[in-house]
Amino acid sequence: MKKQMLFVWWVTLMVIATLLPAELRAQTATPPARQFAVQVQGLTSEDRDAVQAQLRGRQDVKLVYACVPAGILVFEGDANSTRLQAKQRALPLLQARIAGKHTTDLDHGIAQAEAACAQLRNQ
Repeated sequence: MKKQMLFVWWVTLMVIATLLPAELRAQTATPPARQFAVQVQGLTSEDRDAVQAQLRGRQDVKLVYACVPAGILVFEGDANSTRLQAKQRALPLLQARIAGKHTTDLDHGIAQAEAACAQLRNQ
């Protein structure tokens, strides 16, 4: 009886998992269409705070996630923006604050950035 009940629960969970939207299932390899992520070597909390302050009040792009230990910043454009437009709006502000620091574009959204940050913190 217990094995039969366990099997019923397992089948039920599989059916539910296949009906969930893709965003609620496993993380996908591509970030959301409006998000742009960058890794900044030597990012400090002061850098992050300064970038956030520069973006305050702007509607076209915002900082949606930051992980200082990993140097990761994730920006998001407004509802009508593409990833490229978010990048074009965020980079000048970022470069003004972090001049001289090496940056690398990442193919991350928030979920991937959070996972990278958690992995670094768990080391």
